[in-house]
Formats: sequence, structure tokens, C-alpha cells
Amino acid sequence: MFMTCPKIVVGDLGQAPVPTERVAAAYSQVRSAYGATALAMPEWAGGDLPALRGAASDIAASVVSELISDVDMPLPTTLIDCRSTTMLDGPSPTYRLAASCGLHRATCWSLSGLGGGEVGEAMLQLSGLGISTAVISAIQAIQVPDTRAIANGYPLGDAGAAFMLSATRPISTLAWRICGFAMTQLRLGESPEPHHFRSLAADACRSERVPIEAIRWCVAQHVSAAFLTAVGSAFPQQTGEYSPRPHPEVNFGCADVPLTIALSTLQRTGIGALVFGGRFGSLSLVLLDADVTPDSLPRRKVEYRVAQPADADRVVSFLARYHIDIAAGTTTPECLCESGTRAAVRRKEVLVAISASRVIGAARIYRRKKISRVSVYQFAVDEDFRGLHVIEELLRLCDDAVFEMTVPRNAPINGYLRSSGWTDEPGNDNETVWRRTFSDKVVTD
Repeated sequence: MFMTCPKIVVGDLGQAPVPTERVAAAYSQVRSAYGATALAMPEWAGGDLPALRGAASDIAASVVSELISDVDMPLPTTLIDCRSTTMLDGPSPTYRLAASCGLHRATCWSLSGLGGGEVGEAMLQLSGLGISTAVISAIQAIQVPDTRAIANGYPLGDAGAAFMLSATRPISTLAWRICGFAMTQLRLGESPEPHHFRSLAADACRSERVPIEAIRWCVAQHVSAAFLTAVGSAFPQQTGEYSPRPHPEVNFGCADVPLTIALSTLQRTGIGALVFGGRFGSLSLVLLDADVTPDSLPRRKVEYRVAQPADADRVVSFLARYHIDIAAGTTTPECLCESGTRAAVRRKEVLVAISASRVIGAARIYRRKKISRVSVYQFAVDEDFRGLHVIEELLRLCDDAVFEMTVPRNAPINGYLRSSGWTDEPGNDNETVWRRTFSDKVVTD
């Protein structure tokens, strides 16, 4: 899995605090029931802190929209909305965020309650789900009943960030390979110590089979001076500042580490670590490999051919793994049934990519009778082989044919086809027709 460089927004200094009358009605009822004095929180008495104006969901939407427009990738299929402060945006703030960004078909999650450790948790959760593309939005916007003053920690500032995770390396933008995860929860009242971070690093490095000493750089969340000191002691091979950035004595919550990545001028090569710390004791560490390039990715032998009857079971099982994504991108739902796929294999209308005796890619096609035109009904590629032009190699088996694919107008697959060199033309109000050729043939009717 790969992580793109985050897009960010930072609050302005000297913004007035959110007025009390904007407190959500539900919180006002809680205050009435328990007494305002019992719920009183300390106010920040220091200097100006970065503050954002406006609803947190709207601010997050502006950052996510900028990210999506700048990264040449298909629209993400998953959105994780991370908040490190109270959600008071009104009903369904996460779906409001998704709709504002045009992510109408994305699966939406809301993650909060860790007090700043949400992004590390989100990356860990996504790592085992086999999701092709996802966007993580992180925002901290302090509003009543939250307070900027934190006991034994840096005060809280407002910022937002967003970045994409992809199963394949985005060629058109800066990205790092994610190669390890670890997470733990401290006991109540326990302070983070160097041994906590060494243990996290050992767990994360184990999957990559590298020693802790291979970690060359580190971006740590600015939870407190003691937190940064403990992280520094855990990685003694490091020298200099770990996370140079503006506002070093401000904790931007779940947006803190992405913000530092985007603003820091620290040179990053080799293996590095992102260290997250929530105000309620959650600690997580993510390993990144900054030296991965397309040429350094492993080369695996792949066989491209027409599927044979003996392949039918494997093809059916493989396509079933991607049934939801395929169904969202097809206008011919009758092609989704198992018996139809087996019949297409018998008619030699399924192309397969095989690696180490397993199907890692498949495309169902139909050759037109009177013209050199091939309809593409559905295709899928194993997550580990995406970015290696598997579908292109499969379609090249059809010589110099012109390929045509009709998909729903708002389907996520439209972004992939556009970025992969297909050209579109209007079909009807609900469909888009895409065409592609791999020769000098002119695409015409």
C-alpha cells in the first residue's frame, strides 16, 4: 500500500474562539442535566493559537477536494473521516463531507474519540481490508465544549489534512510505500516512555524483516515535549530535529503528523517512521519506505492468455472477490452470474493473467461479428499486481482491435478509465461509452 503526500490547511493566528451560543443543543442538555460547573474545562490563557473558522466538515471538504483534483488517480472507494475533537456539525457530518467532495459512492467511516491518534488507527485498519484506493481526512477544529488547554501537553491548534492510500504506487505524485504497522494502548495514567516506541518499532519492523536501526527518519506527533523526547530516545541513531515545522509547540491532533509531512523540509530516504499519540493513551507507528520507485518494485512473471475450461473455477472465484466493484461499474448485470462466466470461458471470451499458478487478473470480452470492435464487460486485477498494466497486457491479446466499454455515468471506474488512456463520449443520460486502442487505428464508429 502507498501513501500520497498530504494536502493541508492551517488555522490563522488570533482567531476569536467559537461563541458559546453555537454549542450543540444536545450538549446544552447534558450541561443542564449534570450542571455546567461539573463540566467546566480550563481555558487557554497563553498566546494566540492557529484557529479555523467555519464548520469542520466544510473545511475538511475543501482539503479533500483539492487532493482529489491534484492526484491523477481513480476516485477513492473509501473515505475515513478522522476527528480529534467533538463533532458538532449537525447530522451525518461524514456523509456531508463525502457529498461535498463528490464521493457519492464511497464507503464512509467516521473515526474519533482517540484525542489525536485517529489517523494511525485508520491506516492500520485499512491495511488489512484489500481496498484499492481510500482517502483519509483528518481535522481538528476546536469548538465548545472542547478546550485548547491540555494538561501536561502542548495546547491544541486547528488544522486539516487529507491524503490518499492506494494499493498501487501513484506514478504522477509523490508517494511512499507503507511497509509496517504497530499499535498499543497505555494504561490509565501511564506516560509514554522510550521502551513503548522501541517495542512498536520492533513489531512494525518484524514484517519487513529489517532492524530498528534501519529507521533513518521519524515524524512524531507534537503531543508534548516529553513525548518527543521519548520518541527521540527510542531511535538513538537519529540526529537533529525529528519533526521540524511551524508551530512546533502546538498539537494539531489527528492532522498533526500529516501536516508535518507536508511542511517539513527534512530529507527522507530509506525507511522512516510516523509516530502517532492520542491524548487518551493510544500509540501507533507506521513504517514508510521513501526509496520505492517503479523500477524497484518486485518483478513477477505473469502469463497472459485466453482462459481455458480448466480455469473456470479459478476465474469465478477471482471475480467473486471484486463483485461489488464490478457491479458498480457495469451496465450489463447479467454478466455477473457465475453460470454466465463459465459459459463465457467455454466461448473463449475471458482473458486471464496467471502468476504462480493463481489468477491475478481477468477480463470478460465479446468480439463483434462484423467489425474489429471488442466489448469489454468486466475486469479485475489483484491488489498486489495493480500498477503493472495487467489489463492493458490482457487486451493486447486481441491484436489491433478497438475496445469499447459502457459504464454508469457516475461509477468510480470512470476515473480509472480516464487516467488509463481511454477516451469517452456520451452514451445516454445514465451511461458513458469509453474506447481504447493499442495501435495506430483511429477510433471511429
